[in-house]
Amino acid sequence: MKDPFLKKFIIGGAQLGMRYGDKRNKLYENKSEQKKILSLAKKFGINKIDTAQKYGNSEKNLGENKNHFGKKLFIISKFDLEKFDKEKISLYFFIKNNLKKTLKKLGTKKIDVLMIHRFQDLKVYKNKLIAALNKIKKNKLINEVGISVYSPSELKYSCKFKLIKNIQIPFNILDNRWLKPSLFRYLNKKKVKIYIRSIFLRGLLLNTNVPLEFKKISKQIDLIFQKYIIKFNRVSKIDLCLAYVKSFKWIDYFVIGFINHKQFEEILLNYKNPRLNKNEVNLINNEMKRIIKRKIILMPNLWKN
Repeated sequence: MKDPFLKKFIIGGAQLGMRYGDKRNKLYENKSEQKKILSLAKKFGINKIDTAQKYGNSEKNLGENKNHFGKKLFIISKFDLEKFDKEKISLYFFIKNNLKKTLKKLGTKKIDVLMIHRFQDLKVYKNKLIAALNKIKKNKLINEVGISVYSPSELKYSCKFKLIKNIQIPFNILDNRWLKPSLFRYLNKKKVKIYIRSIFLRGLLLNTNVPLEFKKISKQIDLIFQKYIIKFNRVSKIDLCLAYVKSFKWIDYFVIGFINHKQFEEILLNYKNPRLNKNEVNLINNEMKRIIKRKIILMPNLWKN
């Protein structure tokens, strides 16, 4: 019997298209590894993948290898308006034209969820952007609309727009910003699906991609991890990180990246392990609150390297 949590597992597609996170990543240029990963996903019954127009060759590589999944793919892709020029083209046609390029690369006529990649695009264009996306949805090029955000305030703002049914947030064992009862009550009313990313914080939590400015805190985190791996009888850092995020029922999907099929397999084997209990989660949270003094640590998009 397959682990029910695997239904919530989404393959992070950034590493499939470019050097992302761990500096050892060469997955984006290794066709053999890409095929092994998709075949492994098929074996475990995983058919969901998260990609984006900004992820290099991710959409192209996925389209070329998608048959290795062995079943219909559930695809999330993201777009931004960085190159949008309202003097030359309408918002609707800009998004539609770029979406058609995405569909061609993926080899499909429709994707399941199209997400706004940058919150500032929603903040600037507001209802005009929502109207354009609603029109694209009515044209049956996408099933649902979503957005990727970085903070609880961005999440709450995004929930004001009824069309947005899917919200992707960064969440991991260090990040207590989302653990407010008032936020949960708000989300329950809005009935949106929550996807979490940055479970390993671009490798910082596994000591594989540590910016120089975070070397000191990385060592502190490592000591805490070693303590709780023993105390909670966990297998590894990967196991502890996964067991932590799996403990929260408000999470609908887990977007998880990796650099090769061996790391993917290790994640899958640990993914089936039990979640942490409430007392264990509280111990971890109290410990992490003590050492996380700078919010920039939780925001990889602001890191210098």
